[in-house]
Amino acid sequence: MPLSATDRADGITSDSYIELKCRRTHYDRLLIEKKKWDYLADIRARTGAKTLYINATPKGIYQFDLGALVEPDWVLKSLPITTDFNNKAHSERLCGFFDIRHAELLLV
Repeated sequence: MPLSATDRADGITSDSYIELKCRRTHYDRLLIEKKKWDYLADIRARTGAKTLYINATPKGIYQFDLGALVEPDWVLKSLPITTDFNNKAHSERLCGFFDIRHAELLLV
């Protein structure tokens, strides 16, 4: 299924909606924003599609099946508004974390 200009998923297959993140640093606990969790949970509830959260770090590529996970505890974090490192502006956002032990390691 093609992505529309208004779709917030990074990819869609015949049975999955996918959110992709690339991290320059490896973390044992990977961050997801609540607004992204809510969006993917809504997609899952309406369509029955799998919702996958895939993170690439220097130590591997980790895939979380969000439908198989318990909703994380949410904390307010100050995060960069953009990945453009010349822009130092931050905003506070609700975020949760998933331990990589709960992920499928796709590639080392």
